[in-house]
Amino acid sequence: MAYLVAVDSGHGMETAGKRTPAIPEEWFGKKKGEVIHEKEFNKPAAEYLIAALKRCGFQTLNVSPGTSDLPLTDRWKAANAAKADIFISKHYNASTGNWGNAHGIETIISQYAGEDSKNLARLVQAELVQAHKREDRGVKADIVQSGINIAVLHNTNMPAILTESGFMDNLAEAKTMLDPEFQKADGEATCKGICNYFGVKYVEEILTPTKSITKTSPKEAITWLQQKLNTALPGVTYIPLIADGVFGTRTRIAVLIYWEFKGWKQDGKEDGWKVGPGTIKELARL
Repeated sequence: MAYLVAVDSGHGMETAGKRTPAIPEEWFGKKKGEVIHEKEFNKPAAEYLIAALKRCGFQTLNVSPGTSDLPLTDRWKAANAAKADIFISKHYNASTGNWGNAHGIETIISQYAGEDSKNLARLVQAELVQAHKREDRGVKADIVQSGINIAVLHNTNMPAILTESGFMDNLAEAKTMLDPEFQKADGEATCKGICNYFGVKYVEEILTPTKSITKTSPKEAITWLQQKLNTALPGVTYIPLIADGVFGTRTRIAVLIYWEFKGWKQDGKEDGWKVGPGTIKELARL
């Protein structure tokens, strides 16, 4: 029987105070002077976690889907009703609300937490620190960290933890809130900690190319692909493609070189003219 993990993605977009100060420059599409809401990290990080957990054979329950700030009561009651095995809440910390120097990662448990919650917290905290290479602020009781009993930690009937992956009012750590690579690494690290807790093997993600861009795709899409391949494969042995929007033999060879560079293998279903979403997703990060 698969373990059931209840996943919570923290505060809603409209929740007062749960956002950065005005950012000093453009970050991941956010313009100078705008703010980043905590939910803009919490939600994708939670979704990456859910995807990783499913890949590893877990069942999941998203107790706060969407971007609204659901009542805390609804969250822990949903987890209790489903008889989840553990409860995980994803968050991003704040200190004064103004740009400052507070930094690092911490994991929060109820002041009344049992040994199972403490063990889960330690394992997840270790993986997050290793993944993000940030200061280890340790595992803390809610009453110590915030001065209150956190409802989703205190009222759940299963081991429960709340992770804080950085500080929204630290410039360097706030910038990564919108970084898809950071969000995904956070979800994967949390999943590794959960796997360690249950003694379940962590299953690495394998990106398999499937149909996405073909030789008949729009010219601008193929031009984009060619430009990204030129960026991804610089060097003496790689002759840059002419970004002409034509998916010819040289472009196809460049795709194969890129797959080899990434350690991917064709799945036997390719017809020689397909570039899949795994490739596109990776190239889009460049």
